[in-house]
Amino acid sequence: MTARTLHLPASRADVFTFLSQGAGLSLKVRSATAAQGRLILRTEAGFLSWGEEITATLLGAEGGGTNVVLDGKPVFGPNITADVDEALRRLADALTRRFPRPA
Repeated sequence: MTARTLHLPASRADVFTFLSQGAGLSLKVRSATAAQGRLILRTEAGFLSWGEEITATLLGAEGGGTNVVLDGKPVFGPNITADVDEALRRLADALTRRFPRPA
């Protein structure tokens, strides 16, 4: 399993809403629990891959904003063509574009 953590200058509710709408990517929401700040997203399956599953956990950050922990894994365990790192990078990029740090 691969993980990445981001700090975003946005409320947990705003980040949750953005992720629950697919983050502007071709992501399907498998489950979303606002009270727990947890979403499970899936990439689309490709010709040679079943896709990737990303769990996003949203945590309030000291001093404001939201810490987002992204964990990823292949949808199907022995899927050697899954690119979890790329799926996490794309989602992290979408989040930082939508919620940029103030200059």
